Amino acid sequence: MIKISDMINALTHYNLEHVEFPLEPLMENGAEYMGLADDYKRKLYINKDKPLSIKRETVVHEIIHAVHYLRGDLDTFSENKIEKLVDKETKTIMKRYFKEELNEH
Repeated sequence: MIKISDMINALTHYNLEHVEFPLEPLMENGAEYMGLADDYKRKLYINKDKPLSIKRETVVHEIIHAVHYLRGDLDTFSENKIEKLVDKETKTIMKRYFKEELNEH
């Protein structure tokens, strides 16, 4: 389980930027991204054109990606497994702190 202290620690290692999407060449297959964690540049990108409730959930989601990267989990789990885990942890945190704003997508 991700703790708030893990998330705050991750933010001390990453820069958070609100940017226009798509972010070429970081984007794949023309998919619509709400955000993106670039673990090599240590940057979290958030789509600046989305509503506040989506940006909040996206910030949580991308910070959790950063936590897993810092823990070395990307070396242990597949990308698909990490994404499912991050989605689950994001929903848990959003339900706890932002119940009224949880986006089911």
